[in-house]
Amino acid sequence: MAGLQPHLAPVRLIGLWGRVVRLQTCGAEFRNSLKQKVCVELLRRGYHRSFSELYSLLIGCEERRCVLEEQDSLDALQLHLSRAEDAHRTGDWAGVYASQLSLAERSWAPEEAWLSLYFYQRSLDAASRLTSSHQPDTLTSSPYPDTLTSSHPETLVTSRLARLYLQLGELEEARRYSERFLQLAERGPVREQASRLLVQVYICLAELPVHQPGALQLLHTAYHTAANCGDSSVKGEAAYRLGLAYQRTGDHPSAMKFLTVSMEIFSLLQETDALGKTYKALSQSEQRTTEKVEYLEKYVGISRIKGHHGNLQDAYMSLGAFYCSQGQYSSSTESYQQGFNLACSLGDVERIQRSQVSPSGTHDDVTP
Repeated sequence: MAGLQPHLAPVRLIGLWGRVVRLQTCGAEFRNSLKQKVCVELLRRGYHRSFSELYSLLIGCEERRCVLEEQDSLDALQLHLSRAEDAHRTGDWAGVYASQLSLAERSWAPEEAWLSLYFYQRSLDAASRLTSSHQPDTLTSSPYPDTLTSSHPETLVTSRLARLYLQLGELEEARRYSERFLQLAERGPVREQASRLLVQVYICLAELPVHQPGALQLLHTAYHTAANCGDSSVKGEAAYRLGLAYQRTGDHPSAMKFLTVSMEIFSLLQETDALGKTYKALSQSEQRTTEKVEYLEKYVGISRIKGHHGNLQDAYMSLGAFYCSQGQYSSSTESYQQGFNLACSLGDVERIQRSQVSPSGTHDDVTP
């Protein structure tokens, strides 16, 4: 038991070793394993705080049925937890922050993503203490290529948490941290990053059934955020999503208003894929027949010129459906046939099945 602090009470010792015993009883795979060796080594060297934290993480892994047994991961945990404990003892919050962040940024397996969340939360706590203790200048380097450097510890970790929660589909948490990220962000590129992320989160939230009653409000907030972002592409996407939302409610004048904004932005930026989908949406809300056809023909034209074959096939089918609704069955069949032929050339079974239609409601007018 060399390395244990002499002032540590016997009850404390029993409690620490009792945790090792509990882990041993969890399964034979723990005994004589790397996990046991790391736990014992931390205790032997007097890192009781680190051992307790590792113990909790191992129990968490067991409860989540994920296996934490790779030597690289265990070595990293032992190294950075002990470094964080050393830094904590001296009040070096910069050191605590750096160690916790190193663990958060590791490439954990998908089932171990909760470990990244855990260590991001720990590093955020250290970053908050770092800011309040006026230690940011002690951080002199950053491993990150973007504009969020080590001189913005709380902002950086908040942004990482927002992105990770978004990636994991935990959208309410993603919203909370994205909004906080925007509050912390200064002017310039960092604020643009925060705005882009928050717009993405709002759009994802608006798609959830539980948020459908308030989807328009969410998307208006997304549009307002995007308008102040400085990134025209983000504003165009927000306008497009808002236009679609109005379209679903049957408010086609409002849909046209925002879809037109989207079209103008994507046209200026020459974002042809986004422009194509906007033309299609405009055709669905446009009430005038001539303009409706023009939007669909633009969808066909831009998809053909840019070689977007999937979009082109969809454009032919949309044009065929419109001609069918107008009773122009010859033009409808021609468009459907072009869509079917393109689907066959793409080898897309799902598209082929969808394109085997005709104005008469059978498959007879489309030639396989």
